[in-house]
Amino acid sequence: MRETRHRRCLGQRRAGHPLGLRAYWRLLPSEPFRVFFPLGLAASLAGAILWPLFYARGGGYPSIEHSRLMVGGFVGAFVAGFLGTALPRMLAAPRLRAAELVPLVGFHLLACGAYLLRMPQVGDWWFCGFVAVLAGVLGVRFARCGCPPPPGMVIAMTGVFCGLVGAYLLATVAMLFTALSYGRMVTLYPVAGSAYTYVRRSISNHLGFLVGRQ
Repeated sequence: MRETRHRRCLGQRRAGHPLGLRAYWRLLPSEPFRVFFPLGLAASLAGAILWPLFYARGGGYPSIEHSRLMVGGFVGAFVAGFLGTALPRMLAAPRLRAAELVPLVGFHLLACGAYLLRMPQVGDWWFCGFVAVLAGVLGVRFARCGCPPPPGMVIAMTGVFCGLVGAYLLATVAMLFTALSYGRMVTLYPVAGSAYTYVRRSISNHLGFLVGRQ
């Protein structure tokens, strides 16, 4: 019955007929990008708004909350929307159900809400729950598929793995050069202040002030 309603909704959409509200709600579990993409955009806007609010009102520096909202809120939502929609189709597996979509959306909203309330530790726990539910929902479909993943998925996962390894290697090289630079600066300017002092004395006072604010 559920599959029949879903096919009827898809048929209406392909035929160009406008979907009613009930038909649209039936499509959401099988096409979670319709939920998560707007949530991701909202999280990114919230993360960006933290900066003008900080400079207008003062208070604590929102770097941690901003990074969590951009990674967990924005990127996490787009990953969930894409994988939740595309992976069942690639595996010819059952689409997501409402009972699976609701916990995902709930964990995501709770995590973003905790980040906005300046509680990053609490938000991290909610985000871990979001990742665990997403992994469980998709893992069940992998286990029930009983067939090897399609070649496109293998290529994509290989690209992601190589990208992660390359990013860590580049970061390691950058950190090595940073450590060598700090070692050189310590011998040239043996005073307290770290990057603020080094930039102020080697480049300009204004840039040193900006680095010190970071």
